[in-house]
Amino acid sequence: MSKTLVNQRNSSVELFRIIATFLVLIVHFNGWFLGGMPEKLIDFNFPSISQAFIESLSAVCVNCFLVITGWYGVNFKWKHIVTIWSILVWVYVPCYLMETIYNGNFSVSTLIINIIAFGQESYYVQCYLMLIFLSPILNSFIKLYGKRILPFSITFWLIEIGFDWILKNKCLSFGHGYELTHFLLMYMLGQTAFLYKRKIQKWITCNRGLIIYIVGAIIVTIMYIIIPGELVFAYSNPINVVMAFALFFVFERKVFFNNFINIIGKSTLTVYILHITPPIISVLMKWDSCAFQNYLYIIWFLIMLLTIVVVFICGILYDKIRLLCLTRITRQITKWLDKKTEKYILQ
Repeated sequence: MSKTLVNQRNSSVELFRIIATFLVLIVHFNGWFLGGMPEKLIDFNFPSISQAFIESLSAVCVNCFLVITGWYGVNFKWKHIVTIWSILVWVYVPCYLMETIYNGNFSVSTLIINIIAFGQESYYVQCYLMLIFLSPILNSFIKLYGKRILPFSITFWLIEIGFDWILKNKCLSFGHGYELTHFLLMYMLGQTAFLYKRKIQKWITCNRGLIIYIVGAIIVTIMYIIIPGELVFAYSNPINVVMAFALFFVFERKVFFNNFINIIGKSTLTVYILHITPPIISVLMKWDSCAFQNYLYIIWFLIMLLTIVVVFICGILYDKIRLLCLTRITRQITKWLDKKTEKYILQ
């Protein structure tokens, strides 16, 4: 294999990233945009069971992204932070201006907040930024202890299962997978899995990974029928964590290189941010709810899939415009920050 190919991203993992983005869209259109999954499954009919099973399949979405981050690791680099900032500004500012045109409530201070961007509440972005910030500490710990971090990572996971998912204790801030502690846990689990890569690859074949993923979704669906509430779909559900790793291993084992897939994979964060930012999210929620209430389930399902594809394509194209307009600026900002802070940045 040539040196050029070795240095490229594994397109199989980038394809996994794309699929994870589709799973995010599905879990939103299938549940959140409709007001959330019902607290309890009352009608045991095809639409209800199907919706629950789709939610079970797609509820691994965020964990999938965290598995990628944990497996390959992350370092504190201004490039990462500036790139995220450029995506947020590229989405937040135009969306805010659209919203003010519609409702007429323009505020300079709000516009400045949108330009600063990081102050806007977005759990994934903010937790991921904190993960980048803490990465020198985590990486130093992992480098020092190597495979001996296994008992620590497993104990950390058992604490989440016990306190967050079983006892619903909020003091440790796992937040059912929506808070920083869960992100740190997934990073540790991902790094631990990478250290035991050879042993894992010997046991988990592509077929076994798919079986674990499908069986896990069936188990989560059954749990939803038995246990009231949406907690079974939480990212902290240990079954969801196992499913995310199993699905990742299916793709990680296959190595191929495709420039088109890699180009698409780089723009997936913009798809995520764009579709949950007002006023776009309001339009999508109304459209999804209207279709769900006024059409047969199968018709709504097809409409949902078509809408998801359109949203994904629009998000990717919008990000490519960002790259054309802002890449030169972000490079200059990154170089300036690197130069000013090179003495103080921990690697």
